[in-house]
Amino acid sequence: MLWLIVASGVMGLLLGLWFRVPALVVATTVVVALNIALSLPIGWSKQTVVLTTLASLGALEGSYLVGLFVSYAWSRAKRRAGMVKRPGLPNR
Repeated sequence: MLWLIVASGVMGLLLGLWFRVPALVVATTVVVALNIALSLPIGWSKQTVVLTTLASLGALEGSYLVGLFVSYAWSRAKRRAGMVKRPGLPNR
């Protein structure tokens, strides 16, 4: 299930770059459902499923925060460079 943890991290990063919290709530639900749907038929114990789910959610939410920070820094840098004009305000 390492691929699921990595996919959760990539998905969180992309969500952080372009979307906000409601998309994270939906993604969290999808990750939990995928973990349960893919782990129980394999025959993993419930404890392993819970730990894998927590690791996936940690990767999702941690990378979401990284994506959010990168998005903020990127928009701020563009604003400082004068590439984005603020409506109604003079550019500095």
